[in-house]
Amino acid sequence: MSADERPSEPIRHASANDHGVHRARQGFESNPLVRRIPAISSGAYVTPDVQTITQLRFQSVLGTPWALDELRPGLEKAAG
Repeated sequence: MSADERPSEPIRHASANDHGVHRARQGFESNPLVRRIPAISSGAYVTPDVQTITQLRFQSVLGTPWALDELRPGLEKAAG
């Protein structure tokens, strides 16, 4: 599939839930036990947003390539 055939990025709307997700992530990552996990302490930890997770859970021909493109930068960074 060429870049011209891929769907454009979905419109993202900030919501009250975004703030709650951010706070939950901060709380999780600040837990002393969680910080001892090698992937988290080394920065090799990728947290996709809700839209990306949804595209992976409910796969489609257009959504899956989009979700993988969204994950690629974080996975490349995590891989070093």
